[in-house]
Amino acid sequence: MLKKSVLSLVIRALLCSATLASVAIAQDGAPTAGQAAVAQAPAENWQVRRLKTLDLIRVMKDEKADKAQRDAALRAFDGVLTRFDKVPYGFTPMEAMDLYQLFYVPKDAGKIEANLLMLAWTATLGWYDALRFADESGRNEIINKEQFFNRALSSRSKEVVAFLEKEPQRAEAAVEAGINSARNMHAAMQSHYDIRWPQAYGDLARQCTVQGGKNCARPAELPAHKWPGAFEEAAAAVKGYYRFNKK
Repeated sequence: MLKKSVLSLVIRALLCSATLASVAIAQDGAPTAGQAAVAQAPAENWQVRRLKTLDLIRVMKDEKADKAQRDAALRAFDGVLTRFDKVPYGFTPMEAMDLYQLFYVPKDAGKIEANLLMLAWTATLGWYDALRFADESGRNEIINKEQFFNRALSSRSKEVVAFLEKEPQRAEAAVEAGINSARNMHAAMQSHYDIRWPQAYGDLARQCTVQGGKNCARPAELPAHKWPGAFEEAAAAVKGYYRFNKK
């Protein structure tokens, strides 16, 4: 079970992340987690798991929920964190970014280098997936609606920008280390999570929802011989994103 001090940290982080439930669940712009759950029926295992995790968060934040409900949600969320600690590559990068935002980044406040390494690793893998399996409309949703690269740091954007500005070499080294970890490990990790998760985004995914999930077209996948180039493109995008821009 989570220690009391950590429980307090989780609750504070949740209260500071008021927009997460709507942004993370509602790809179609639904305003609340509850409405999103009704309006959208996730078809993939990772989407169902993500929805369940975010529903736990909704209960934890719900002042009308009784103590037993909140305690049960906290215990269940503790279980999610425990599974993530043991097998972080068993979750999609989008789910990982949720957990970084909710728990790990607030818990490690002030450890910007460690956060950047961890996020660069996840962002590289996630964008590599998006380049292989999403179309342009899907990638736009992942970047603009889900705020994939920034979501985990949104609550600490000022500290991050200050660090990038004042310590560019340390920041670059941390990001490079994260990218290299992804480069060294990505082949072995492919069977541990659904690498086609980006196909849940974009115009074709919305059409699939309208059709009731039947006879759905999927984005054309990048040919395998182009995957090494896609990885390097993802690495370059991550390196460029987590860098101080004087403009």
